[in-house]
Amino acid sequence: RIEHAASLRATREELKATEVACAEARVSLQRTREANVKAAHELQVAETVIASLVTELHLVEESVEQVALGAAVQALIVALEAKQEAKQTVLKELGRRDETHVLALSAA
Repeated sequence: RIEHAASLRATREELKATEVACAEARVSLQRTREANVKAAHELQVAETVIASLVTELHLVEESVEQVALGAAVQALIVALEAKQEAKQTVLKELGRRDETHVLALSAA
């Protein structure tokens, strides 16, 4: 009987220790779940920020392309204006030569 009673006490103590360990495990599991929920939320926020940055990057790329295109158009305009000025200069020079030629013929 004494041995049986001692065995029952030891079993009760083990059961209490197991219950305490289970309670601690439940608390740890709950903390892990809360940490996972927080991490999932932070991940969602990070994904939103990344999507926003990608959109902003596309807008910047489009803006850079427009600036480059604008610069190319401006360079083309300047080149065309220079060509027009060169053409006018050549026409003036040809006009002077014609006048000189006409004067030379008149004098002859």
